[in-house]
Amino acid sequence: MAKDTRTLHVVTHQRWIADDFAAAPPDGWQVRHSNGLDVPAVGPGDALWAPMAWVARAYRSGMSHPLAAPTPLLADLIAPHHLKRPLVTMTLRVTERMTAKRPVFAKLAMMKHEGLPAQWYADVGEFRCAAQKLGASESTMVSLCWDRMHWLAEYRLFVAGGHAVGASRYLVRDPATGEPTLWSEELDQVPAPQGELAEAIDFGEQVLVDPVARPSLNACTLDVGWSPDSGWSVIEVNPAWCSAVYGTSIDAAWRSVLDANSPAPQSLWTPDPWLRKIAGRQTPLSIRTDEPVACEATPARGASPDERRAVLAYAGPRLTRRTVSK
Repeated sequence: MAKDTRTLHVVTHQRWIADDFAAAPPDGWQVRHSNGLDVPAVGPGDALWAPMAWVARAYRSGMSHPLAAPTPLLADLIAPHHLKRPLVTMTLRVTERMTAKRPVFAKLAMMKHEGLPAQWYADVGEFRCAAQKLGASESTMVSLCWDRMHWLAEYRLFVAGGHAVGASRYLVRDPATGEPTLWSEELDQVPAPQGELAEAIDFGEQVLVDPVARPSLNACTLDVGWSPDSGWSVIEVNPAWCSAVYGTSIDAAWRSVLDANSPAPQSLWTPDPWLRKIAGRQTPLSIRTDEPVACEATPARGASPDERRAVLAYAGPRLTRRTVSK
């Protein structure tokens, strides 16, 4: 193995994500998979793909690898004619002033929590009460919207160098019932309506060309949706280093993730206060000071049932050298 080979560390119990990246690495890159029971030795020039909550815990444990993330202030970042609805972002503390009794679509702006899903609530008070019961920080950022959007198709665009370099449908709805079908390999094999994928990418490029949006959205995932009422609009943005690839080409995912591991100072990700609070209650992880050999690529997309079972049963590479800091 060449001395200048760099490593993408994929930290997840979902082994097939590492297999997808390992199937087609760029020249000079390899993939190492771990389950997140400790912190891999992410060296200078290396890159990381991992769940956001795990990264917050790794930071709490002493990891200092820089990552990029877009600002949560979508209304300041993206033009109104691309959002198609008014959005407000504020701290949870500020929501106490909002006493109007009307339904609101509310979500956490800088993190996800399975106990507080992005959905419609009876009013802001119900959302605030649910967040407080879960122990949310008053400084955590939340996003609110009172306009209903009816997206029939939703696409994830992977952005690298300020351009949409790949896309995939991840949700479609039945026009009659509104019932959603989430991404699966089977859905990805069903052709999208004529030109819809190209339209999604073209719309993403229109968003990204805006001089206000581009610096913050240089490397991220941009979720966009199509509605028969309002056409294309932006749903949300997320860091590329923790976003599901769905059916996007692995080359596009690689480009976006690597860009997101070389952040500009103004784009540095810091954990949301609630995420820091959660990480602070967890036992710090040990940090590796040496690494095992890289994992071999294992077929993932399009694999037969037998191959898939082999992946799930695979115990990972033997650890030829591994020391852990105490």
